[in-house]
Amino acid sequence: AALLKKLHPEGEDLNAPRLAEVWRHNGFESGLYARRSLFNDAADPPCSQLVVDGEDGPVAEVWTWRGVEAGEPLELSYVQPAGATAAKRAAYLEPHHGFGPP
Repeated sequence: AALLKKLHPEGEDLNAPRLAEVWRHNGFESGLYARRSLFNDAADPPCSQLVVDGEDGPVAEVWTWRGVEAGEPLELSYVQPAGATAAKRAAYLEPHHGFGPP
C-alpha cells in the first residue's frame, strides 16, 4: 500500500480495475518498482537496462551508453531490441503499455 501511495500520491482510488491497469502499464516481470517505472520509453534512448541475478533475486541495472546532457531525460526502449522498426514498436507498445509511438 505504501508503494502505491508513492506512485499515486494524489490519493486516487486504486480499485481492482485501476490497479490492474497500473500493473499492466508499469509492472515488470517480477514486480512493480517505483524508481524503475519512472523511465519513459523512447525509440532512441540514451539508456539500456540489464537484469542480473542478485543475492535476493533479479536486480535491474540501468546504464547510459552515450553522453547525457544535464536535464536530458533518462529513457529506455520498452521494445527489445532497442532500435526496432516503427512498425514493431507500434505492434508491441499498444497492447503491452496502452500507447503507441509518437
